[in-house]
Amino acid sequence: MKEWVYAPRLAPGKKVPAQIIDEVTRRAQALVEEWRPLAIEKPPKGHQFNHRVDVYAKWRGKYFYFCSTYACPGPRALSPSFEAYFTRMEYVENNLFNLAYMRHTGKWWETIRGLTLDEVLGTIREDSLDHP
Repeated sequence: MKEWVYAPRLAPGKKVPAQIIDEVTRRAQALVEEWRPLAIEKPPKGHQFNHRVDVYAKWRGKYFYFCSTYACPGPRALSPSFEAYFTRMEYVENNLFNLAYMRHTGKWWETIRGLTLDEVLGTIREDSLDHP
């Protein structure tokens, strides 16, 4: 069942508290370590297509991103690697987060609003939309 809930946005100019940054980083790193063995595979010899070489997480402003790095081994590659974000947590206020995933259109799609840190990390762990 869907329902409307109030999910305030972080006021402009407000920063994410340092303790929230530290806790989210620490707990998300454990999730990344779970994904790493499953998400990163060695490419076969002579492979010329892009392939994932790393999974990591990082803060950027009020957003916390789960990201992948892809290698581009082909002779016509524009760069040797590139970064792709696949899941985003937005800190809103009062220890609440909004969750979004990157659609195939290149736009973020917000799926859930107003989750606690435990809830948002549990949702990311269980929902395949939020996996690398």
